[in-house]
Amino acid sequence: MLYFIFADLNYAKYSMNIGGNMNNSVKISAINVYHPAKIRGNEYFIKKHGDIKNINNLFESLGKRQRYVSDLESENVLTMAFKSAEPIVDDSNIDIIIFASTTVEYLSPTHALFIHRKFNIKHNCICIDMNINCLSMLAVLEQAAMMLKLKASYCRALIISTDQVSRYAKPHEFFPEALFGDAAVAMILDKVKDNSGAGLIDSQYYTDSQYADTIVFPHYGLSHSQNMQEEKFHWDNFTGELCVPFAIEAIQFQLEKHHLKLNDVSCFFFSQLSKNYIGMIKNALNLSWEQIEYIGDEYGYTGGNSPLVAYAHRLKKGLLHEGDIIVFWSFGAGYQTGVLLWKV
Repeated sequence: MLYFIFADLNYAKYSMNIGGNMNNSVKISAINVYHPAKIRGNEYFIKKHGDIKNINNLFESLGKRQRYVSDLESENVLTMAFKSAEPIVDDSNIDIIIFASTTVEYLSPTHALFIHRKFNIKHNCICIDMNINCLSMLAVLEQAAMMLKLKASYCRALIISTDQVSRYAKPHEFFPEALFGDAAVAMILDKVKDNSGAGLIDSQYYTDSQYADTIVFPHYGLSHSQNMQEEKFHWDNFTGELCVPFAIEAIQFQLEKHHLKLNDVSCFFFSQLSKNYIGMIKNALNLSWEQIEYIGDEYGYTGGNSPLVAYAHRLKKGLLHEGDIIVFWSFGAGYQTGVLLWKV
């Protein structure tokens, strides 16, 4: 197990009388990444799927070297959520809890409610679950930031995203098992009364629902599921490459809209599904790899939280500073894709 904990105590100081003023800033005051201890390297899949032609080239294109895989007997999305949040939840003063996952442990009640109980959070708190598949963490980050800015009594949010695809991948199929790793990310957002403009600057989304039946779980819906223990992902021929042109155009549009240039962006945090897709964006925008944080070779693809795992790693290296402009991009099954422009 490995924990990354980053907190700015100045950000963590907040006043309960801050009003719903759009000029207030929203800052990521703490972030923590949890992953299981077990490492599964590419060799495991090469041995298992040796009949796949050019499998090494496939791993190179995906940018995958290893991934962390949970113990299915002792871990689920909720236990991983707890472990990610434990080091950063230091009091009960949380107004919003939002949890996001594709591989949910419960349909009722919300996972956020269990998180509320686990950390003895105060009663006047809203608990929400969201599922936008691999776009989840970016959408949750946006929603939490907007809620904090718009409502006077909301001052602090805890957001968590966990996926455990290893539990529901078909063992005889290469995708998604060889692509995904298991991880949880927890973040504390604080509303701060200043004029720094920190937080969400803008966002842009695109949806093409004609692909809604390409990545489905459970395959035929809950009403036709006889045993959820046996349900696995249906993973059809969907390529995230469809989302790359949007990422390029949306990043350019958002920067121009807000009178920014590419060089004004400190770092780009993209979906870690495929290094090849990231490379396409890099080349189209004439970026360098130093401007992009890539961690998919170590973690595999961790689903909805993968851009934030990359953010945590960048922060750990001391390469993010107050006032930096950063860009997030991800996409989810079906498909939906989105870009967030954020000020640290």
